[in-house]
Amino acid sequence: MTRNDQEVRLRNYFENNDYYQSNDFAWSIQDGYDEVIAFSGCIVKAAVLPFTVNLTYYDLITLLGDYIGVISIYNTITNRWMLPTSERKLDKLRPDWETCYGTPELFYPVNHRYLAIYRKPTATYGNFYIYYIAAAPTLQPTDSIQIPTDYANTLEDYCITDLQEQAQEFTKSLARFESYKANLAQLQRWAKSMRQPDRLPNLRG
Repeated sequence: MTRNDQEVRLRNYFENNDYYQSNDFAWSIQDGYDEVIAFSGCIVKAAVLPFTVNLTYYDLITLLGDYIGVISIYNTITNRWMLPTSERKLDKLRPDWETCYGTPELFYPVNHRYLAIYRKPTATYGNFYIYYIAAAPTLQPTDSIQIPTDYANTLEDYCITDLQEQAQEFTKSLARFESYKANLAQLQRWAKSMRQPDRLPNLRG
């Protein structure tokens, strides 16, 4: 389904669609797309990045403009998956972990922007593959919406909720919002099942 297709569906839903301009539909679709993709994590991408000499913290938003969150990292030199960990576990392992040098084996998602690598190389080392949850792209009219067909109603529910709120039809929008939440939860479960969770050990310390 394209953005144009979604707009046609919305126009057909609203009996008095003259109340809305084309931009109203386009903006609502994009806002909903941004939220649904961010909350569900259903767009997954891979990239190759270099290990940087003497660097512990990687600014992934700078390195990957559509980065939302890390899924897994593969060290191409050791041919092994790096293990996710937490600050608490690293502090228990070595209080000075931020200054440790050696083979990169662990990674720690610090926040929505930064990722820490343990240990850091002291010389040119090589690359790693990073698999990550990506943000929604800006949709052009004929761009395909990257939401599985079985869960397309999630975006539609968001848009109907949003447009009804704009028209101050709050009772209707609240009912539709409940449908949106339920469909989003189903999409989240589907997306999580597609990320091979066996590669993601529990981060709880």
